[in-house]
Amino acid sequence: MTPPPLIQPKFRTTADWQLAQVLIQPALIRIIDNLQTFLQASDWTGEFAMIETPEPGHLLILRQDGAPEQQVLLWDLCFRVCFTDYPPATAEPPWVTLETEFLEADGEIAWAALDEKVNQVLHQFFAQLPPANHE
Repeated sequence: MTPPPLIQPKFRTTADWQLAQVLIQPALIRIIDNLQTFLQASDWTGEFAMIETPEPGHLLILRQDGAPEQQVLLWDLCFRVCFTDYPPATAEPPWVTLETEFLEADGEIAWAALDEKVNQVLHQFFAQLPPANHE
């Protein structure tokens, strides 16, 4: 099983990297929680696999009769949620900008805003999946 490549983001400052560390875990949790809802509303079935390369993490494998298997690294979905400019238009590692709207003034997570972006990213992801070839 060869997962798609993950383009590692680059951070402009150490502070950006530290904020990303705060946001990534909640984004991952919300993505996993919401994937079940999206799968139930689609014709796709999903299975998670742990992988070690190219990056340690979770891989979502999607299957549907008549369609090619699809794979996505959950880190990729997390990056789409947490950064305003991910995925990059090129294969080069991008300099990313954090979605600071997910952090309250007191440093807590803005859960409603995070949930809204997770749903937007998952909706876009499922919308770009190829249709099944029912013959």
